[in-house]
Amino acid sequence: MLNTCGSFINRDSSTANLYQQVSKRRAVCALSSDAYKLPVMKKPIRTPLTPEQDAEAIRLKSIFAARKDAARARGQKLTQEDVAALCGWGGQSAVSQYMNGKIALNLEALHKLAKALDFEPSEVSPRLAGEPTRKSNVSQLKQESNVAPAPRLEGYVPVISWVQAGAWTEVCNFDDLSDEQVPRPPACSESTFALRVKGQSMAPRYEPGLIIYVDPDVVPFDGDDVVALLVDDNEATFKQYVEEPGGSRMLKARNPGWPEPWVPINGNCQIVGVVIATMWLRAPRAG
Repeated sequence: MLNTCGSFINRDSSTANLYQQVSKRRAVCALSSDAYKLPVMKKPIRTPLTPEQDAEAIRLKSIFAARKDAARARGQKLTQEDVAALCGWGGQSAVSQYMNGKIALNLEALHKLAKALDFEPSEVSPRLAGEPTRKSNVSQLKQESNVAPAPRLEGYVPVISWVQAGAWTEVCNFDDLSDEQVPRPPACSESTFALRVKGQSMAPRYEPGLIIYVDPDVVPFDGDDVVALLVDDNEATFKQYVEEPGGSRMLKARNPGWPEPWVPINGNCQIVGVVIATMWLRAPRAG
């Protein structure tokens, strides 16, 4: 091979090796240019919570602590993993972040946590509880709508009186006892009937006048709301069903201000059915 001066270069010489090394170095430099560099992934910047959102996290954590203490007093336990499972989440991370103010509550998470920990959404976040009525942007409403398609209803069930509910074991056909009918909720048994709530023992979750659907074929579990027949009464009663450690069972009024919230079940009570749905009807206006 000729060099620039016209003389031959021996490929085994040091000069030839140096030439090859320079060529390889240039090729490596070309591969390390900006065109071959991978983009650097940046951590997303988390938006800090507002003072109102911080207060929501504190209220949520306080409710969880109260429910945890109540469970411990009954000889049970309540963990963040339990709450996450009730919310349908894969792990406790989201629960922890909501409670500790790492991420802000949203409407869907608030409703799931409210159901899991048994509180009204407005107790934790008046901001989110009133959100659907405060939104003014139509496109935003469509984007954040919390309205799901209505379930398919088939047929009707009778609305009976509390005295009739108390005598349900002696009644073969509620249709013969009631002229009022309401749409049947989905996936309920043929024995399902409806009642109008009266009194304040189950407020604020169940206000007077609210229609509740009761299915006698559903087996009650701890925490369910049930209609029960007390032997000493002529009418049925509406309470929350509670199973205590050791097998003892109780009926409990949900109203925290109710004077006698607990009713022991010791052979004096028969569960009529479990509340599976509710319906609110707007009262007609006069004139």
